[in-house]
Amino acid sequence: MSLTLRDYQKQSLAKLIHTPRMLDRSQAGTGKTAPACVYTRYVVGHLKKRVVWIQPTSLIDKNHKEILMWTGLQEHEVVKLAGTRPKKLEILKDNRIKVFLCTAEAFADYMLAYWPDLKGSEVFAIICDEPHMYYRGYNSKRCQKFDTVCQRRPDIEVKFLTATPTPYGKLTSAYIYCRVIEPMFYKTYRFFQGTHEILDLFGSVTGWQNHEVLNQFLARYSICHTAHQVYGDVEEYIVRQTVKLLGKHEEVYRQFEEMGVLELQDSIDMGTAPAQSTLRCRQILNHPHNIQIPIGWDVSGKPAEFENLNLTKGKETGKDKLLAEYMAEGNQIAIFAPFVFEQEHIKEYLEGLGYKGGLINGSVSAVQRNQVDTEFREGKLDFVIASPQTAATGFNWGFLNTVIFHSMDYGDDGFTQAIARAKRGVRENPLRIVILEYENTIEQLMLVKTRRSSIDSNKVSPECPVLTFPRYEGEEKAP
Repeated sequence: MSLTLRDYQKQSLAKLIHTPRMLDRSQAGTGKTAPACVYTRYVVGHLKKRVVWIQPTSLIDKNHKEILMWTGLQEHEVVKLAGTRPKKLEILKDNRIKVFLCTAEAFADYMLAYWPDLKGSEVFAIICDEPHMYYRGYNSKRCQKFDTVCQRRPDIEVKFLTATPTPYGKLTSAYIYCRVIEPMFYKTYRFFQGTHEILDLFGSVTGWQNHEVLNQFLARYSICHTAHQVYGDVEEYIVRQTVKLLGKHEEVYRQFEEMGVLELQDSIDMGTAPAQSTLRCRQILNHPHNIQIPIGWDVSGKPAEFENLNLTKGKETGKDKLLAEYMAEGNQIAIFAPFVFEQEHIKEYLEGLGYKGGLINGSVSAVQRNQVDTEFREGKLDFVIASPQTAATGFNWGFLNTVIFHSMDYGDDGFTQAIARAKRGVRENPLRIVILEYENTIEQLMLVKTRRSSIDSNKVSPECPVLTFPRYEGEEKAP
C-alpha cells in the first residue's frame, strides 16, 4: 500500500527534520503521527540511527502498526519494550532493533537503567506522543529522569506531539517542554513559577499570568495545524439536558452538598483541584446504585465506618431515561463517564434494553480496547462507554453523529479530546454533543471550572477552543 503525506503534513515533517527539539501541537485528528513516522524512517534509513517512542500504554499497539506501515521496517526492527524484566533487558541488548516503543515508566526504569544517559545506544531521537498524559508534573520521578537525559545529551533530538500543552489550563504543565527545548529561556522551574503563577498570601496558586510569554515561546519552537485548516468548518452543537433528583437519591445528596459546593467553589476561585467532598457528591449523583456513605468518624476527623447504599433500588434515574431516548434514535453513540461504577451501570442498563455495547477504561486491557474499538467501527456495537482520559487518544469515531457526557470531569482537555474522537475528517452531518446534568447540583458548577481552564489554555494556545455551554452562556444552537 502506497502512503503519501498531505501538504500540511509535509510542513510538519520539514519542521521535525530541521528543528532538533520542537513541539507538534496540531489539533487532534489532523494527523500528527504520520509525519513522525516518516521522520523515524528518515532517522533509521538515512542517518542509520535508532529512535525511541514514548507514549501511554493505550497508544503502543496503534503506534507500532503505524510505524511499520509508514517506515517499511520489519517486525523485529520495531519492538515494544514490554514483558518481564529479563525480557526487557533482552530487548535492549538486541542490536537489530531500530525503534523502541515504551511507556514513560519503562523508559525511566529500564531503558535508562541499562543505558544511562543513552550513551552507546545510537539513539538519535526521542518522540514523546501525548506527553501531557505522563509528564504533567515537573517534580515527578519520571519527568526528572527524562529531563536529566535531555540536559546531559543535548545532541539527542526530542519531538513532543500533543494538542494540549497546558491541560486543565495549568501553565506549569508546559515547563518540561520549555526546559527540554531551550533550558536557558526560563532558567529554573522556580523562575517559571514566578513568571506565570499568581499566589495568595498563603502561597497557594489562584490563577495564571503572562500567558503571552509562554505563547511566544511555544510558537517559536512548534508547528500547529487546526481541524479548521485541514477539514474546513466542523459543525457541532452542544445540548445541555437537566434532570431532577428524586426521593432518597436527592435526600442523601443534599446531606453532602454544602461541603462539596463550597469545596468546588474554592477550587474555582483558587485555581486548584477539588478534593474529597466534591468527589463524594459526584459519586452520589452518578452511581447512586453503588455508593459508600461515611456514618462514623474517628478523632482525627476521618471516616471510621461506611454504609453501602443503593439510593435508587432498581429505579431508573432521569439520566437513565434520557440515555434510553437517545439510543432509541437508532444511531451508534459514544458515552463518556469518569467513574467505573457509573460506566458499569450504564452498560448493564442499556444492555437490559436490548442494545449491545463495549467498555473502554483503565481496567480494560489494550487488546480488549482494540477489540471493542474494532467492533464499534464495524457496526457490531450500538454504543461504547469510555473514560474521557482513557479514550482521549488513539480512537477514530468520525462516523458518529452523537456523543454523550453522562457526567463531566474537571478539565477542558478531557472534554475536547473526547469530542475529537468524533470530529475526524469531513462530516456530512453536524456533531451533537450532549451533556447530562442534575439540576441545582455541583455538576453545573463544574462547567464553570471547565470553562475557566479552557480560557487559560486558549491564551497560551489560541487554537485551543474557549468552551461555551449553551443556555447558561446564551449560546444555544439549534440542531
